[in-house]
Amino acid sequence: MIHGALLLVLIALPFAGGVVAMLLPADARSAPAWLASAVAFAAILLSCSLYTTVASGDVVRVDFAWIPHVDFALRMDGYAWMFSVVVTGIGPSR
Repeated sequence: MIHGALLLVLIALPFAGGVVAMLLPADARSAPAWLASAVAFAAILLSCSLYTTVASGDVVRVDFAWIPHVDFALRMDGYAWMFSVVVTGIGPSR
């Protein structure tokens, strides 16, 4: 269950970073850059923390009922993990 929660955090993290960036004062010069870097590093750390589970062949999955007859589901297998690391790795590399 904890791995499923990490998937939700991985999805919500950039949105939360955007809300925090919106609330920063207008005269903050380097704060948005530091915030973006922190969000990018946190995302890649979260992605990498799922490696042992995915490498063992398990699928990380979280799902719950959203509306009647429609379920919300997130899943991460080895292929999805690889792309997650590639995409989240692009942010800190800039």
